[in-house]
Amino acid sequence: MVEPRPQRVAPPYSFKECFIKYEDIRLEGELGRGNFGVVYAGFIRSMRVAVKKSLTETNDEAFREEARVMHALSHQRIVRFLGFCCDAPDGHVLIVTEFMANGALRDY
Repeated sequence: MVEPRPQRVAPPYSFKECFIKYEDIRLEGELGRGNFGVVYAGFIRSMRVAVKKSLTETNDEAFREEARVMHALSHQRIVRFLGFCCDAPDGHVLIVTEFMANGALRDY
């Protein structure tokens, strides 16, 4: 018999609490680039992070939705969402996640 799917567990903090000020993010080198965004290595204080930045304003709403979805997910095999930024000088949205030191899964 198949068990019913468990109810989604709410994240331990609200989405609005995930906002990270741009001034707290220090971007370093580019790690990768796709059709919708660029991923940079970076730091928030002394914590190494990955920062995904939208390439165009038309992608910003999609990035906001991606951030909302990532906020709701929690699994040991999914990169951990740390927050988002929407006060960058160029107006684009940034998604901040944990940094995975060994690169992209497609490289293995």
